[in-house]
Amino acid sequence: MIFVTGKGGVGKTVVTASLAGLLARQGLRVLCIELCEVPSLGPVLGIPFPTYRPVQAAPGILCARYTPAECMEEYGLMKLKLRGLYDLVFKNTFVKTLVEMMPGAEELLVIGKIGYMVQSALRNGPRSPYDVLLVDAPPTGQGAGLFTLPQTVLSAVGSGPVAREMKLVRDLLGDRNLTAGLIVTNPEELAVDEALELATTLGTQAGLPLEGIVVNKCLATGAGGTAGREIARIWVNARRSRQDLSPPYPQVSAALQVFQIEDCQRQEILRLSTRSGLPMLEMPWLAFDRPSEEDLMRLAASLEPLFGRQPW
Repeated sequence: MIFVTGKGGVGKTVVTASLAGLLARQGLRVLCIELCEVPSLGPVLGIPFPTYRPVQAAPGILCARYTPAECMEEYGLMKLKLRGLYDLVFKNTFVKTLVEMMPGAEELLVIGKIGYMVQSALRNGPRSPYDVLLVDAPPTGQGAGLFTLPQTVLSAVGSGPVAREMKLVRDLLGDRNLTAGLIVTNPEELAVDEALELATTLGTQAGLPLEGIVVNKCLATGAGGTAGREIARIWVNARRSRQDLSPPYPQVSAALQVFQIEDCQRQEILRLSTRSGLPMLEMPWLAFDRPSEEDLMRLAASLEPLFGRQPW
């Protein structure tokens, strides 16, 4: 299992899609799973409306979307065996309301389903239709709760069938031979603050083995380069007026802004690296929100140092 998580809006879905392409080109069969009501990973992979049952998105890549309602239906049918009995119990208005009101019930169903998929793959071995489960996890708040839930349940319920299943899931999440967590962030102050907090939560409370941090939307190293530094020097030494730099004033101003943004990004990346102590990768800032296949391949190449030689 590889879980990709991070603050909302940092581009973790695009990172997940890029990683899926990288692993597929290594000859691995990848099952991409998204856990949100509104599809985001599916459309990036070319599947506008992914379903609970995995569908082929590209050679070596399957895509599915798990919702709590569908997870509950599968779990209920697996335990009760009969559709009529399931409808009688789980479609009862009182039971439905009780489940919806129960704190953590939705996360419990989803993380239980993912754990079941891993156990199934381990039992089937080479006959399993996938080698890697790649999960586009929810944003930080909900995502952290998803990973800490098994231990929370075990602290409250010491025995019984739910406790046994949650112990299996907790052990899977903490197994470094089977599981990896990847945090995605942007080189911005608030995003870095949240990434550092998430790294602490996942590493200490959830016991999730963290593979590293991906810093997305980075300006290319030296985007300002020598030219940017020269522009900055001229700007500081010159009178700062449109007349002094006219007609190239707009270009000089824009280049200087790029240089300043890059400098701020460098400071945030250094802070993240120093405080997290985790391996870090930088991914380039794309010009468009909806990446092309060429963009995804370019981003996947950025992930090679971390995932290109892993013995998955």
